[in-house]
Amino acid sequence: TGGRRMTEHGISQMELQRCLSALLSDSEQLAAQGDRMTNQDQLQYLMENVACDHTFMDAMQTHQATQLVTAGLTVEEVNGVAAELCRHIAYFGKEGEPMPSSVVACAPSGVDVTADAVVRALEDAAAQDVAASEETVVPPTLVPADKLASMVAERKPSLSDADDTGGMGVVCKKLDNGVKVNYRTCQSESQRAHLRVTVPCGRAAEKGFAEGSMAVGARAMQDGGAMLGWTREQVELFCVDHLVVAEIACNEEFLFLEFVFPTNKVSNEPDDVSGMEGVFQVVHGLIADFKWEEDALERAKQAFVQTHEQVSKSLEAAAAEHLLDGMCGGDARYLSIPGEKVEALTLDQVRSAVTSRLTTDNIELSVSGDFDPSELERLVTSYIGTIPATSRGGDRAPESIPGPLPGAVRDLFLRVPDSDERAVAYVAGTAPNRWGFLASGEQALDTQPLKAPNPAKRLLAEFSGGGGGGRGGGR
Repeated sequence: TGGRRMTEHGISQMELQRCLSALLSDSEQLAAQGDRMTNQDQLQYLMENVACDHTFMDAMQTHQATQLVTAGLTVEEVNGVAAELCRHIAYFGKEGEPMPSSVVACAPSGVDVTADAVVRALEDAAAQDVAASEETVVPPTLVPADKLASMVAERKPSLSDADDTGGMGVVCKKLDNGVKVNYRTCQSESQRAHLRVTVPCGRAAEKGFAEGSMAVGARAMQDGGAMLGWTREQVELFCVDHLVVAEIACNEEFLFLEFVFPTNKVSNEPDDVSGMEGVFQVVHGLIADFKWEEDALERAKQAFVQTHEQVSKSLEAAAAEHLLDGMCGGDARYLSIPGEKVEALTLDQVRSAVTSRLTTDNIELSVSGDFDPSELERLVTSYIGTIPATSRGGDRAPESIPGPLPGAVRDLFLRVPDSDERAVAYVAGTAPNRWGFLASGEQALDTQPLKAPNPAKRLLAEFSGGGGGGRGGGR
């Protein structure tokens, strides 16, 4: 149906403009990084051009050529090429139309799929009437300037004085609502930056909540996106237009909100914001005004059900699961989530689990990239500092897991049917979690304080063989 719609209706002028803006911005960034490409990347680029009989150009020449080509590109030309590319599937079975060279269908065992059934499905799809896609109005900014000014005037956010830590160039600050901020300028990638929001919790914090609620809730945020009065589609297209790549994930110890983005302005529209400001608008919306949606939760559930089914069929995953089950005393927080537990989760349960930890006193925001520090601090103060202060409250010590297994049951064996005769072995042991807590609840640095003034330099010296420490090896 999508191919038929593209063939008959194509894309709109607005969609083409968005694609061209993103293409030119991406090309501009590649041109800015041209003199920093590694020899390996340059060689691969050269070999690809030779293999495709293309003209080899440096990054700036490529950008200039891209500008020349896109300047005269029309929506009619694009739709004409798209229609030709899709004709073999859009008009499948019609006399005189091109046919696919082959049709490949893949189905799980037990499902009977015949060639006739596949052909009938393609013919039925080609016979359906399709309408043009509805135009989605993409906002140039998620937070209008007057609303931002009003929030700043009302809450008067502020950043603490800078603290340059350990001679590594990392600046650490703290907003008056409790959010901790770290940043470091790095010009290895021109006009690019990476932002990570770290929330200490993860699946380890699911005790007291429904099993799997933290992990599934994080995935529901990833599959959702409605915020600040905008729909999920509008926010997604806003991110696409500003070349923002976002990922929300949850592991055993942390909830992550990660963003890779351009620090410059992507388009020439006067009301448009830069990629960096766009990211801070998204972060503001995720923390302060995120809309939880049932359809996003259903998509998240489907993903986790499939993941759990795959664990038992993978030699590596099944062995790791068996090992964790033994080490953690069957603690469900560290194992894959059974399908029936996933299906039983409600929107209120996952929302309650995630928002209980997504409080300003429990959030750390870190940024590294090619940006102006003063501009970054302005955006942090305006968008993150205006989030109302919230607190977790209660005991902050994480729930621990049982200690090591008795010696007699430490060697675990599991047989998993596999297509080849092979084996996998894991060796594991106890260690403090990344929060620094041991299984007893004590903090690791309280029992074994670091003696070196700069642990990073000491570790670097040991691993390089210059610190007098031993080096381990393995297979």
